[in-house]
Parts: sequence; structure tokens; C-alpha cells
Amino acid sequence: MISVASITFVVAGFLVLASVVQPAAERLHLPYTVLLAVVGVAIGGLSSFLLYTPLTNVFDDIVRPVVDLPFNASIFLVVFLPLLLFHAALTIDLREIAPDWAPILTLAVVAVFAAAAAIGFSLNFAAGIPLTVALLVGAIVATTDPAAVVAIFHELGAPARLTRLLEGESLLNDAAAIVLFSMLVGMLVLCISARPFSAGLSSAPSAGASSA
Repeated sequence: MISVASITFVVAGFLVLASVVQPAAERLHLPYTVLLAVVGVAIGGLSSFLLYTPLTNVFDDIVRPVVDLPFNASIFLVVFLPLLLFHAALTIDLREIAPDWAPILTLAVVAVFAAAAAIGFSLNFAAGIPLTVALLVGAIVATTDPAAVVAIFHELGAPARLTRLLEGESLLNDAAAIVLFSMLVGMLVLCISARPFSAGLSSAPSAGASSA
């Protein structure tokens, strides 16, 4: 069981690291969000390697709070996602995005469903993952991160209309992805719950035949 002090220390360390990455990104002339993602992946991969490798156990107590940080999907859905959407809603001007409602809805609904389908069918074809599970993965990763992409757009000096389209799409795409994800989870639960029933039906005639 990870103590509260360890969790606080890890979170504080992540915040300090994020504050250090920003000036490093400016010095290296790289987008801050891209460098932050690279550093995060590197820390996660290195921590998992040090924790699960049979080569050494010296760093287990140090990296275990990082690997086993008790942040589940509900925390991201209830805490972090509303903060991102609230930030986007504060900075966006409804009068500016109203003329572009058609492309925004197309990107937020049709494009999310198309991206989830492309990812799901690709995983099903390439890795042999069941289609419903593969589509679940597609629904999870199909949406964009508005904070990261908008920050990159501002750094690159992208056209204002492109930024507005992304900000408007980011307010709705999560809802589309959640609806798709909920539908796929319901389908998966129905498939799993129907298997014992169908297995019982298929075994009933053989049982009757053997008794006869």
C-alpha cells in the first residue's frame, strides 16, 4: 500500500519536472507539450523497467510509487477532463465559432467515429484482437488533447480559424467518444453474459441424447 506521503511526493516531483521542462523546451526550440510527453513516456518506461527487471531490486522502493500511482480512469474522467473542457470553454468565443458549426460537428462526431473505427479494424486485422475490444481502444485514443494541440498551434503561429475549429471540436469530441465507449462496453457485456446461456443450450441436446 502506497502511503499518502509517497503519493504527495510523486505528484510534487511531477509538477517540478513540468516546470523544468518548459524552459528546456524553449532552449531546445521544441514544442513544450511534445517534450513533456517524451519525458513522461521515458519516466514511465524507465520506472517500469527498474521495478520489474530481475537484474536489480535496489530502486524498487523509489519507482514503485510512480508505477503504482493510484490514479484510475475515474479520476481522469471526473477531475482532469472537466478542467480541460472548462479551460477551453473559458478561452473560446461562441460568436466566432458559430459560423463553423458544420465542420466542428463533423470533426467532433463523424471524425471521432471514423478514427475509432480505423484504429479498431486495424488492431483487429494486425494483432488479432477481438473487434469489440479493438474498437474500445479506438474510442479511447480517437479524441485529441485540446490543451496540447492548441499550445502547439500558438507556438507555431497557426491560423486563427484552425485554432477555433480545434477548440470547438474539443468541447464535443469527448462526449462523442464517451457515448461510443459506453455503447461498446454494453455490447461487450452482452456478449460475455450471453456465452454461458448459449453454452447451456448447446449442451442440453447432447445431455438428452446421452440419457436416451
